Order: sequence, then structure tokens, then C-alpha cells
Amino acid sequence: MQDEFDKEAAARSVQDLEMWKKWQDNGKNPDDLRPLLTNYRGMIRSQSNRFAGNVELPPAAIHAEFTRQAVNAFNTYDPSKGAQLGTWVRTNLQKGQRWVATYQNTARIGEHRHYKVGEFQNASASLNDQLGREPSHQELAEQLGWSLKETTRMGSEIRKSYLESGFEGDPTTLMPSREAEVLRMVKYDLSPEEHLVYEYTLGEGGKPQLKPGQIATKLNMSPAKVTRIREKIYQKARGGM
Repeated sequence: MQDEFDKEAAARSVQDLEMWKKWQDNGKNPDDLRPLLTNYRGMIRSQSNRFAGNVELPPAAIHAEFTRQAVNAFNTYDPSKGAQLGTWVRTNLQKGQRWVATYQNTARIGEHRHYKVGEFQNASASLNDQLGREPSHQELAEQLGWSLKETTRMGSEIRKSYLESGFEGDPTTLMPSREAEVLRMVKYDLSPEEHLVYEYTLGEGGKPQLKPGQIATKLNMSPAKVTRIREKIYQKARGGM
């Protein structure tokens, strides 16, 4: 029985190496990378599933990071060093564990804070579209169910942040860079419609950074729908999958 298992493992190693060589010889063509990744899907998932759903990070972002580490292993593998490809991939997947350890702590720091920033901005944009002007702090307080003191303080902080940063409409401007990175991870868990709103909100994917009302016009959506989508994005960033 053990002999049969060893023979199967050896055959898989040979097949993996042949697929890796084909990928290398064809200039690392994506079409040749897919079957190689498929062969390693079980290993990648077994490692990423240890964390997905158990830490405060989007599961798809975790799976994507472990897949990225596998591809990095394919890129850096040197058969002349003696190690088997599978061993090299498994070693590189440990970097995914370190990545999770780094960002799961980041996700907890200020998580509630950056969600409230997004909530405030969505409410402000929605009222702006309804009223045709900037809403007052009292109107925002009533819309959000916050105290007037809290609403006023948030508005002052956001204005100060925009003046210092030179950006407008980006909720990550109040976050340390690592917290902003956590929000950017959420793109792996978005629907196509959410992904479009996300890109126009943050100015990613070659798209301009737009205010919610401009996004609504650009995508032919109602302002209320854009607001709902933005709220879903912030919820996913918080782990509300």
C-alpha cells in the first residue's frame, strides 16, 4: 500500500514538473499556468482554509493571497537546487500565513472608525443629492441617528483630512496606510456592480475618483442605489460577508 502511494506521489511530481517546464518554455503563458494551479488547488486551499472565515479578513482575499504565493513559488523555483516543486510551493505558502497575521491585526485597529467614516460620507452624499445642497450637521445627525456633537466632529475631521491630503471622496484618507490596504482587499469579494462602484469611489482600475452623485450618473443608477452599494462594500470590508 505504501509502495503504491509513493509511486502515485512520484508520478504527480513528474507531471507537475513537466507542466511547470511547459509554462516556462512558453514564456509563462497564462493558459499554461491554469492547469498547473489546478494541480495545486488542493494544497493552496488546505492552507488558506485554515484562516478563511476564522479571521477578520475577506475569505476571497485570503485565497487570492495564497494563490499569489503559489505563483511566486512557480516563478522562483529552481530545479537545479534539488527540491521538488511541491516542496517549494508548500514552503512559499507559509508567507501567506505571515500575511494573514499582519493584516488580521490591522483589520481590528480602527475597524469601527473607518466604517463610521464611510457611513457619514454615504449619508452626506445621499442628502446632497436629495436636497441639491450640502446637508447641515443637524440633517446629517437625523439621517444617521447620531448625536449632533458626533456628526459635527466627524464633519470637521473629514474636512481637515481633505485639506491636508488633497483628495476628495475617498474614505481611506482618514486611515493609516495599512488600514486603507485592508479596505482595498475587499475588491476580491465584490459583485461586478459593486466592483464598478468601488473603482469609481477609490479611483482604481484606471477609473477617475468620483463622488457618489457622479457615480450614479456615470453608471445610470439612482443615488440611493449607489449609497446602498457603497454601504455593502464597507460592510464587506468589516468582514460582513
